[in-house]
Amino acid sequence: RALGKLQWNAPGLLRLRHQSLVAASRGLQWLLRLQNRDGGWPSFCRGWGKLPFDRSGTDITAHAIRSLIAWQSDFGSPKLDQAVKTGFGYLSKHQQKDGSWLPLWFGNQDQTDDINPCYGTAKVLLAYRDANSLDTNEAQFGLRWIRDNQNSDGGWGGGSSIRWSDPRLGTSSVEETALCTEILLDHNDP
Repeated sequence: RALGKLQWNAPGLLRLRHQSLVAASRGLQWLLRLQNRDGGWPSFCRGWGKLPFDRSGTDITAHAIRSLIAWQSDFGSPKLDQAVKTGFGYLSKHQQKDGSWLPLWFGNQDQTDDINPCYGTAKVLLAYRDANSLDTNEAQFGLRWIRDNQNSDGGWGGGSSIRWSDPRLGTSSVEETALCTEILLDHNDP
């Protein structure tokens, strides 16, 4: 997003723009090749889905979709559009029955099985936001889950392992609260 805000016709920036576009094109080609057959993206190598690092994850898929969307105006193509569409298909299939999404890597030690639906759901909803798709049923279900799972201290996530020097601060985590707050602020329907 920041590169899109630059005035590229300024002296000296045309060469930087060219270099940025070459690097972005290479990165996008790598991302497109990395997409797994299930429509999602793995950590860093395409594979059989049996190892943690070659298995698709909702949080990683959301990151990949956001990257593709960010460069769509410069590199839009049917192949890129199809990758985004199948990525959202993967996310739709992996939404939990309660409306949340579970990330592959970023766990929460205070939750059963170290799951972290606050992180996963917020990361996926950021992809829906960037695609101007917060009005879809999946996104609305996820937003409802975020609103319904706010902690009594006003934040999200965290748990008993969070120990602030002032107990009035509660047990929510800063990162999960920031992510959930960001997506709720970007959504027009409080």
